Amino acid sequence: MDFTNAQEERPRWIQRFQQFRQASGLDEKSAQQQVDILVYLMGEEAEKVYAQLVIEIPSNEEAKENPEQLYENTVTAFTNYFNPTSNQLHYSIMLSNCGQKQRQRNEEFTRELYELIERCGFSEAEKALMLRMRLLAGMQDKSPGQRPSVRSQRISRRNQEPDAS
Repeated sequence: MDFTNAQEERPRWIQRFQQFRQASGLDEKSAQQQVDILVYLMGEEAEKVYAQLVIEIPSNEEAKENPEQLYENTVTAFTNYFNPTSNQLHYSIMLSNCGQKQRQRNEEFTRELYELIERCGFSEAEKALMLRMRLLAGMQDKSPGQRPSVRSQRISRRNQEPDAS
């Protein structure tokens, strides 16, 4: 299995392995043999990952009730490894601490907020509310009415330019 694109490739690979498992009679072997062959066929990278995984080992009773429990737990552990859950709490904290940086344009700040909000797992209504709250709390220029308009900036620049005559 190619680990460079494992998150996308793994579902197809595991489906083909399941077909191989049934066609070869591997599913009739012990759960430990199935796990060993799974890891072996996945390759050296899988052996390194497998050594790090926390896999729930079934008790003797559970193993008697479901002899494939160890194999199923191993596949689940690999699946979880390749499809990590989003750390929504982390992104929520980042969002609550997000403020406009000095010299950061409003559009850039707004885009940054949108990206963080998407990762937080909020509903659509919560996303809109959080965006408004963070825009109001995080913008550097809290008084847009006092900012000179584009027109007045152009006029002041013209007045500063030396006469060409």
